[in-house]
Amino acid sequence: MKRGKSSKILTVVLCVMMVIGIPAAVSASARDAAESVVIIYTEYKTEGGGSQNSADWGTGFAIGENNKPVQYIATSYSNISNADKNAGEIEVYFSVAANRFMRAEVYWKDEAKDIALLKLPEATDERKALVIRMNEDVELDDAYSALGYPASAEAVTEPPRYDVSDVTVAKGNITRTTSIDQTDHYEIDIEINEGNIGGPLVNSKGEVVGINTVSADGTAGNKAVAIDEMIKNIDRNIVAYSVHGELTTEMLILIIGGALLLMIVIAIIVVTTKKRSRANAVKEEQANQEPAVKEAKKTTAYVLGLNGKYEGQRIELKNKLVFGRDSKKCNVVFPVDVAGISAVHCAVSIDQNGLSITDLGSSYGTFLGNGTKLIPEQKVRLNNMDKFYLASEDCEFEVRLG
Repeated sequence: MKRGKSSKILTVVLCVMMVIGIPAAVSASARDAAESVVIIYTEYKTEGGGSQNSADWGTGFAIGENNKPVQYIATSYSNISNADKNAGEIEVYFSVAANRFMRAEVYWKDEAKDIALLKLPEATDERKALVIRMNEDVELDDAYSALGYPASAEAVTEPPRYDVSDVTVAKGNITRTTSIDQTDHYEIDIEINEGNIGGPLVNSKGEVVGINTVSADGTAGNKAVAIDEMIKNIDRNIVAYSVHGELTTEMLILIIGGALLLMIVIAIIVVTTKKRSRANAVKEEQANQEPAVKEAKKTTAYVLGLNGKYEGQRIELKNKLVFGRDSKKCNVVFPVDVAGISAVHCAVSIDQNGLSITDLGSSYGTFLGNGTKLIPEQKVRLNNMDKFYLASEDCEFEVRLG
């Protein structure tokens, strides 16, 4: 393989691989992860509460497959414990300001670990699922953010009128990983308050690593339960989710598409190179042909029609004959009903070097008697009694000297 050809293919390969790699390399940010966050609002009756319901609120986030509607919401059990224990109602708000919400039920819970998974009555595209990053892949030197809503010191009678634009992003670091009562936690230097309890702890790419949780005494603290503690307890065949590093269907389609594109481009380069090689061979052969006429100025020349409109006619060649349909530009003119003839098709000339023929950019081509198609604007030498035709052998001529 020639160096020029191989370098072109290498360039194309690199470009295609870059295109394939771009979607995998471009990640979401911590701020983008806010599009997964919801408000968890509960109402319940307590003993001695009379007719007045009690209420709590906190944060949750969507669990599911990337770029697909979601039906499950992860949160802290402390956000729903009162409603769960007192047969209360749980509402998942996508926008309190716009009153967009769904009632949810507890799908799975672990009170000791302070985590729960809620199920919506149907899948929704109101929120986007976060990609999950398991404990073993967590990079401690990365930047982390705890997402949730601002804490409210007022007594809760209804959910705060927040929208997704009100989600706060508190930034900091994981100081260490620890296990408390056989539950993996992240200790963080980010304040966890009553508003963002149950929200996600995400890395700089917006991947969720943990669920913000309360301290052992039930108050806000600086910890997050590792997301592994929830994932290992749910059936992925029922609750589908996306994990960092896994090959998704979208990525597989992209890779296959990129590979097909690469093969098509290489095939085009190979075919183009072969065509150029053949064209160069014809050009070299034409260039090596012996001069058609010696002492052309001392001889007479003409073109003899062999087939078609000019069959049997002898057309004198003094300097140049131009063949085509345009009577203003051509002196060998064809009617419009002759198929394949361009307005200005080709020219036959004679000079001190002899006879020659040139295709003038015709649509259907000019050919030598042996079937060789002329390259447009490429002058080809002719010998005495050489034949040529325009578009097809139905319009054939022969050059004559003497």
